[in-house]
This record gives sequence, structure tokens and C-alpha cells, in this order.
Amino acid sequence: MNKEQLDSWKINIFNSLRDLSDLELQKLAWTGKHPFYVSSFVDSINTLYDDNSFKKYIDYIKVNESNKSQLPSRIIELDKMIDNYMEEDKSDLEILDDPNWFNITKTAKSIIDIWVTN
Repeated sequence: MNKEQLDSWKINIFNSLRDLSDLELQKLAWTGKHPFYVSSFVDSINTLYDDNSFKKYIDYIKVNESNKSQLPSRIIELDKMIDNYMEEDKSDLEILDDPNWFNITKTAKSIIDIWVTN
């Protein structure tokens, strides 16, 4: 992977994590109330994991960025939280009111904050 591809990959991961961190955006997009953007829990997760190869990105940062900041450990923590959460079967509306989902969005927000300051 060349630098341009790597930079693009990181930007896509960042944008997906930013969407996961934004509960207000989710409330609008997942309920069809956003004027321009329609999404769902499944869309958000699929974008992160399938479209942006989040698991491969985790493998990449374990090897290449593990000593640079607390970002890799927080990303790995978020991945575990999402994996555990995927075992639950809830509608988008139930997810938007779920304290466990709030914790996931807070963790995603903390990752965005770390990422921006690095």
C-alpha cells in the first residue's frame, strides 16, 4: 500500500469513527429525520468493518503504531465493545436509547479526540 492509499484508508476510518461518535447524527439519520443523510446501525457498522476494513486497520496499527500513542489501544477497545454489542438484537430506536451504545459512542469520541491531537 502506498502512502496515498494509506492516508485515504485512515481518513475513511476516521470518518466512520466520527459518525459512530455522533449520537445526535445517528438520531437524525437512523430515524430518517436528517435532511440529507440516511443511515442505520447496520449501515454504520458495515461501513466501518466491511467498506473500510476496520479489522485489517487494527492489524496494521498493532504493528505500525502501537508505541506512538494510546490510539491503538483505544481502537482495539472499541472493536471489542462493538463485537460484544453485535451479540444483542435491537432495533435502531432501541440502540439509540441503550446506555451500552452510549458507552460505545463515548469511546469513539475519545478516539476522535486523541486522533485529532496526534
